[in-house]
Amino acid sequence: MANRPSTITWLHLSDTHFGNPEYGIDSLNRFEKLFDDLIELRLVHSLKPDFIFFTGDLIFGNHHSAIPMEHQFVQFNNFIEKIRNIYSPAIKKENIFFAPGNHEVNRESVSEDHTLWLHTVKDEEAINKLISV
Repeated sequence: MANRPSTITWLHLSDTHFGNPEYGIDSLNRFEKLFDDLIELRLVHSLKPDFIFFTGDLIFGNHHSAIPMEHQFVQFNNFIEKIRNIYSPAIKKENIFFAPGNHEVNRESVSEDHTLWLHTVKDEEAINKLISV
């Protein structure tokens, strides 16, 4: 059996909302403190995440934002790349996991009928069947 690490370290992030008009076109600068903290944890405590989990609302979406969703995802990618490269070697891309949130939905693709149905359906199993793999 191969040697396995005795600990696993992960970084859990959520709700960056890239593309939020409140933060401007380039909102990476609002995360400087986070980047500084990650560098300090690396230098002082030798902490390097084995995994990064991002659970929801990476971007602001297309609801009340003039910034195209594609550009918002580019901003988010720049954010993740900056975090990955704080470490040497960089955190492997295959060790980064995303769980999309409601802001990652292109709301122009969802009809009012879908929204109404989701708000009125009482059968959770029907919803689960639609979204399960």
